[in-house]
Amino acid sequence: MNDAHDNAGKERREYPRIQEKHIIQCHRYNEESRNAEGVTKDISEGGALFQSSVKYEPGDLLKITVTFEGLKDFLPQFIKLDEPTHLKDIVVILARVRWVKPVHSGSAYEIGISFDGIDDGDKLGISRYVKDKLKHPKK
Repeated sequence: MNDAHDNAGKERREYPRIQEKHIIQCHRYNEESRNAEGVTKDISEGGALFQSSVKYEPGDLLKITVTFEGLKDFLPQFIKLDEPTHLKDIVVILARVRWVKPVHSGSAYEIGISFDGIDDGDKLGISRYVKDKLKHPKK
C-alpha cells in the first residue's frame, strides 16, 4: 500500500494548535536591529504562524517575545515565583524560521516558525494553555 495515499488528509503537525492572535516582538538573534512587531495566526507548544511586515528567510534564528494573557495559570507552580505576576504571561523564545509566504502583494509575510529554544516550564505552560483553549474555546 502507498503510505502517502493512506495518510492523505491527516494532520502532519506534532502538536495541537489554536488559532489565536497574540502580539509578538521579534528580531534576528544576535543582531542589533530593532524589534519588529507581528501578530500570531496560530500557535502550539512547538511553533507558531505569524504575520509581519518584515521578511525573514528560512533558517533565520529569531528571538521572539510573546504575551499570553492568563498563561501564568498554566505554568508549573515551582518556577518563577519571584517574578511580578504580569511578567509570568511573557515568554521569550528562540525560534527558527521554517517557511515564508508573501501576502498582500508582498507588503506582509506569513512566517512559520518552530520553537528551538524555550524554557521547559514555558513550553509546558503553553501546552496546557493550548489544550485548555481546545477544550473550552469560549474561555
